[in-house]
Amino acid sequence: MTNAELPPKEYIVDKVASKYDIEIVRIPIKHCVLNPIELAWSGLKNYVRQQNIRFSLNDIEQLCSEWLAACDPEHVSGYFTHVHKHEEIFKTADKIAEE
Repeated sequence: MTNAELPPKEYIVDKVASKYDIEIVRIPIKHCVLNPIELAWSGLKNYVRQQNIRFSLNDIEQLCSEWLAACDPEHVSGYFTHVHKHEEIFKTADKIAEE
């Protein structure tokens, strides 16, 4: 059976979301710049990498908790601002490509 003959993928989460009138937006593959959680994950890893001196799991857990506690709304909104900026760049590029 070729890909053209396969039925479209269906996800249970899509069915549940539509039941509650929720739209799920999927990020294109390999476009992590459009995913704010990737920026947060990167920030967390950098913090742990810089602060970790004994390399124990307990220390890593503590460092993760510290970093999460220090994430204020302004810091987190910066992730979304970054994503919106890149969305606009992609939209502009699409518009140019269409012309």
